[in-house]
Amino acid sequence: MDITNNNNNIDDDDELNQPLAYEKVVTLFGYLILGIAVSLSVFQIWQGVSSTISATYFRPIHLCWVLVLIFLHYPLY
Repeated sequence: MDITNNNNNIDDDDELNQPLAYEKVVTLFGYLILGIAVSLSVFQIWQGVSSTISATYFRPIHLCWVLVLIFLHYPLY
């Protein structure tokens, strides 16, 4: 019994391989979130090594960055 797909013409269509418009936006938005997350990580490591900012100022800055990441990843709409 052969269970292979006999619809060979589906794989040849270029239209099916093109990303949709919202997929392009999601990809660009994902890169933005990735950039912010990497920046936050670098900031955290820099602060841990140098300790130039007191904890009174560091904690709200950390909270703001994390909230930005949360609201970008899980929008309210």
